[in-house]
Amino acid sequence: MPNIILMAPRDERVLRDMVKAAFDYGHPTVIRFPKSAVPDIPAPGAPGFSPVLLGKGDLLKEGDELVLAYGSMVYPALEAARALEAEGLKLAVADARFAKPLDEDLILRFAGGGRAMITVEEGVLAGGFGSAVREFLDSRGKFDVRFLAIGLPPEIYPVGKTDVIKKQFGLSVEGLKSKFRAFIRR
Repeated sequence: MPNIILMAPRDERVLRDMVKAAFDYGHPTVIRFPKSAVPDIPAPGAPGFSPVLLGKGDLLKEGDELVLAYGSMVYPALEAARALEAEGLKLAVADARFAKPLDEDLILRFAGGGRAMITVEEGVLAGGFGSAVREFLDSRGKFDVRFLAIGLPPEIYPVGKTDVIKKQFGLSVEGLKSKFRAFIRR
């Protein structure tokens, strides 16, 4: 759908800010609620709303290779990246916040130079957030970037508790650590 905005919050504070921002964008807006509880992370500073700039992600951790996480996968990706620092892996972690429009500046900042870029989403990979990032990179020309999209396969998976399904498909902190490590080191 042209001009539609797709976004997903990492926590309760960002969800609140996204709902408020959705009324101001002037375009159809979809907020993808996670399948499990949204973490209640206290907002830094004074109470109130923080602006959610259209199409802008939030770099949460500096590093050499980019992990671009979407929605509920931000905190597990951040935890996995922090744990891998002890092994010498310096992964930047960003909350993409938007699947449409993408934060093109953030993506291009890490594209090239043989670096790795990993997307992490709770949704199905086919036609999902990772696909959109890859399509954007392809549309901008040939980049020397190693790319991995992590998410759910496009198949029927069992119904159950979110944490169990995430663990089954390697979307838990331990699963992400393993996938990040294997991809970066190959």
